[in-house]
Amino acid sequence: MAWYMSTNSLIYRTFWIMKKIHFLVLFVVFPGFISAQSNTLKLAVKSPSIDVASVNTKTVALYEKFEISVSISDVDFSNPYDPSEVDLRCIFDSPSGKQWELFGFYDDYQDRNEWKVRFAPNETGNWTYTLKLIHSGGTIESTSNGFEAVQSDHDGWIRVSQKNPHYFEHDNGKSYYGIGPYYPWGVSNSNNGLGLMEDSGANLFGYWNIMYGGESGIIESIGSGLGRYNQNKCGRIDQLIQWAEERNMKMMLAIWPHDLLCETLGGWAKQWDSNPYQYITTSADFYGSQEAWEYQKKQYRYLIARWGYSRGLGIWEIVNEITGTEGWAAGNEADATNWVRIVSDYLKYNDPFGRPTTASKHGGYYWPEGYAQVDISNVHVYETGWNMEYQGNPLRSSHYIYHWLSNMFWNDFEQPGIFGEAGYTNTYGDFATPSSGYTAHYHNALWASWASGLAATPVWWDMGSSQVMSNDVMAQMKAFSRVAPIINYTDYSFSTFETTINDCDVYCMVNDSLTFGWVRDILGSKFKVRQFEIGGLPDTTYAIRWFDTWSGDELETTIGISIDSVLTVTSPDYFDNPDYAFLVTPLQGGGDPVALSLTSSTSTILKNGSSTAVITCMVKDTDGLISTGAGSEIHFSVKGSGELLDNDVVAENGYVRITYRSGMEGPFVRIVAESAGLQSDSITISLTDQILVDSFDDYADNTSFETTWQVQGGTNTQLNLVSSNDKLMKVTYAIGDGSPPYAGFQRALSDDYSDTGYLRFYLIPDGSDRDLAMILRSGNLYWRYDHKLSGSTGKLIEIPIADFVPQNTESEVDLANLTLVSFSILPGDGGNGSGEIYLDDFAFSIGMTTDVEEDYSGLHVPNEFRVYDNFPNPFNPSTTIRYELQYRSHLKLEVFDILGRLVTTLVDEVQSGGTYEVVFNTISSNRELSSGTYFIRFQAGSFHTVKKITLLK
Repeated sequence: MAWYMSTNSLIYRTFWIMKKIHFLVLFVVFPGFISAQSNTLKLAVKSPSIDVASVNTKTVALYEKFEISVSISDVDFSNPYDPSEVDLRCIFDSPSGKQWELFGFYDDYQDRNEWKVRFAPNETGNWTYTLKLIHSGGTIESTSNGFEAVQSDHDGWIRVSQKNPHYFEHDNGKSYYGIGPYYPWGVSNSNNGLGLMEDSGANLFGYWNIMYGGESGIIESIGSGLGRYNQNKCGRIDQLIQWAEERNMKMMLAIWPHDLLCETLGGWAKQWDSNPYQYITTSADFYGSQEAWEYQKKQYRYLIARWGYSRGLGIWEIVNEITGTEGWAAGNEADATNWVRIVSDYLKYNDPFGRPTTASKHGGYYWPEGYAQVDISNVHVYETGWNMEYQGNPLRSSHYIYHWLSNMFWNDFEQPGIFGEAGYTNTYGDFATPSSGYTAHYHNALWASWASGLAATPVWWDMGSSQVMSNDVMAQMKAFSRVAPIINYTDYSFSTFETTINDCDVYCMVNDSLTFGWVRDILGSKFKVRQFEIGGLPDTTYAIRWFDTWSGDELETTIGISIDSVLTVTSPDYFDNPDYAFLVTPLQGGGDPVALSLTSSTSTILKNGSSTAVITCMVKDTDGLISTGAGSEIHFSVKGSGELLDNDVVAENGYVRITYRSGMEGPFVRIVAESAGLQSDSITISLTDQILVDSFDDYADNTSFETTWQVQGGTNTQLNLVSSNDKLMKVTYAIGDGSPPYAGFQRALSDDYSDTGYLRFYLIPDGSDRDLAMILRSGNLYWRYDHKLSGSTGKLIEIPIADFVPQNTESEVDLANLTLVSFSILPGDGGNGSGEIYLDDFAFSIGMTTDVEEDYSGLHVPNEFRVYDNFPNPFNPSTTIRYELQYRSHLKLEVFDILGRLVTTLVDEVQSGGTYEVVFNTISSNRELSSGTYFIRFQAGSFHTVKKITLLK
């Protein structure tokens, strides 16, 4: 069609030349004829004209397409895509008086041969518009026309928020949080493509201007010619834009994928030979070529004219991974960065809809010089391009890198930050796709980024891979989409907050009126009851709404209080997943006080006579709110060993805090708070002689286990969780005879073990007489102890820390800062071969202790079912088991051995609510028992639990 237009113009010019010659002949030879025919000649000469040929509708809903088909007559041009020859525009006047000037464009998709203008109104009421055409003969305009805009459910285009520039907002001011993957090519509107994305809560996808995946080539192509545009590709993008609108999504369009600007670079896809700019510049000089820039401007103008109107087009991605282009690699980095600025400025100046711009380096690179040129900071997060923060803990390291980079964006730039590509198969844990480990990796990336200030989910690469974007992964996207849009991000000025406390990582965005965040057990174990603190909040009471991040369900609301600008948050006690999200909002002071409520900074402390717990007592009204006006005098007492540093105190502003110091006896202690006229409360703290590293009982799934315990690279070692009633770690290994000379495994450590003196664990050896070498690490320092794998009977091993031998310095073990414990199986006296051992209950302990039974009389009826740790433990020949019944129940208390065989039934009867004790005496059991681990199963109504006990003869 371009040839046809050009030829017609040539014929048209030739016709006029011939006509002028003919006119001169007539004027000279036949002057009378001219006079007689003057009226006829005037009718034959036509002037250029422009008018509305048709419109798609006279009534337009807000942010929907209003399309004008334009009639242009008697205008001389050779290239309809070149605005220097023919420049179509349209001026729109809104009901409020704002004027919009839009570019028009030539559409020849499927031989349409049409001039068009596309617009979408953002005000209701009557609009008017006038067409304008600038051409070689001057400027012409149409008569004024109009349409009516009516209300719709659409929110419009997105832009950088004017109220909070770290986030996006729609044209109507509504907050927008991007959710979705990259869909670079092969885009389908089926139930496995955009349909699946919509069902999964996605509202964003990235797309490449590329020829892969049946995408009809590139916009400005070899086939179309430089300065002309591939209409099949343009029609394809029309289709994608329409699909995006129908599914309420935004498309990020990568105008220049790195492939198109790459010619020779090793390791990169090279498509410069498909780029028509090769005819006017080299790939290395593309960014600095003025001639190339003149053509680019025309292409960008065409993109704006054809798709700028659409609420389905979300972001201009100027260049994807500029480091993979020839110009950058040739050392023209300054030209490349300046080019990004020039393109961004052109798009922002000429796109009247305010669409934001972005650009990126490839994975592993932070590019502040580039981000300063665009509207959106953009890092590609492929994990192994960044250092692993927590050796031996790939999932924790993974979510940390997403958190860290999000915070970098937040602190460095007053603009939205995105991870424009992320994930794929590049993970610290080398997780298979699909797998539960990969799903957890994606899940954590979503929530860590969200809770650290990112403006959209990591744009996962890519939707075309069903292995990567598995059903489980898409389910996590859907769960996230049920929570993230709750917040109107642009209404708040947030600050970032992070902490690690009580074996939890906490990431938050903090504001006086709304705080949101994510908390995760550092090892991926079940969350249980945890307490953590959020700094920077005014002193008042707060409602904490809890969300199950794996389903998106809202769970319950708890109450917390900020003291000295630190909010103490206590999680509910039934959480089974490793992580949860929360929203925090301030509450007004409560009404008249009716009850006391106790919380503790820890549920378990060492019984060493020096460990402490902070006890908070809140005075609450009937709705559970803090009675800030209450000034009640509160009396505290201890049931069990240990002491309170305060006893009688007055609660001011509805709360008071005291300190409990542990005793050295008993399995637990109860702190009781009482005040005249108020309902009393109590809280139980377990006293223990050990800091548990791993019991293997609390893993939410195998993923958590497999990423907590790591096989040492290059060794023939397999780790598995096995269980009957209890879970243990089974280690299957082979050394020598074709296998590596040793087998090994390890896990990260995080606690402060400085108040302990022993490493304790349960071991079932394989009788091989090989050596089990244990190494404790603190940074570059490490200490070693070897234990012989003799016999095959399970036993409790307790090794004095003082017996660990330093390997690279004459220093004592740094128990306060241990980072890793590793185990290696060496030939020893057993030589090469294979075997299997079992390990359980890793802990650092204060040493073998014998508990003394305390007087626990006078305790009130419990408000829950509970089984306490038996004492003593380890025991021989008897141990006492203490438990609580919340109400009258049929209780069954049984003891099993490690193979799941019933040893004895201790209780099988109906009991009233209260506190009880029962003794398990091995001498009176119905068979001889050997040393090892046994299990107590407690069943009361629908409640049941299992506890481990250790017999040591």
